Amino acid sequence: MGFRRMGWHELLWVGRLLVLMQLLHGVFGWGKDGHFAVCKIAEEYLTKDALATVKELLPDSARGELASVCSWADDVRWHYHWSSPLHYVDTPDFKCNYKYCRDCHDTAGHKDRCVTGAIFNYTKQLFSAYQGYSPQLSYNLTEALMFLAHFIGDVHQVCALLPVPLNLKVFLKIQCYKLCSYTGIGRMADWV
Repeated sequence: MGFRRMGWHELLWVGRLLVLMQLLHGVFGWGKDGHFAVCKIAEEYLTKDALATVKELLPDSARGELASVCSWADDVRWHYHWSSPLHYVDTPDFKCNYKYCRDCHDTAGHKDRCVTGAIFNYTKQLFSAYQGYSPQLSYNLTEALMFLAHFIGDVHQVCALLPVPLNLKVFLKIQCYKLCSYTGIGRMADWV
């Protein structure tokens, strides 16, 4: 049996550590600072044309800086209740991979209601608007850009619920990978 290789003592230790971290105050994902940093880095990789288009779409309050609005989607998720499931993906327990058709849905089972579905949707809105814009389209391109920038940050969180030092994140990733390898479940998703 796969669990014997890792040892119950180690699994119990990892489990206790995860429970403890869930109980600690301030256990959140990136937060404003993390989203700001991700978007600041992303801005450096935009072409001149893309950067000009982004600046054109940004609200005046952003003062031409994408990073300043990257946490906006977290700020409005309580007003836009429909957007809450768009901030994450829920893979089934003991599944060490992500499958869009299986995993991208909200708690009511509505398909395409997860962070990767949101990235696809808002990318499509922005792309279609600039590839032969049609007056029938009623997309709010500013909101599409701000949602997209935020969700790109969300999907790249490492141990999203565990804001722990990098060395502990690496340890947890290795332990999760070992668990999946030893049990024959498959390769651990890169997001762990």
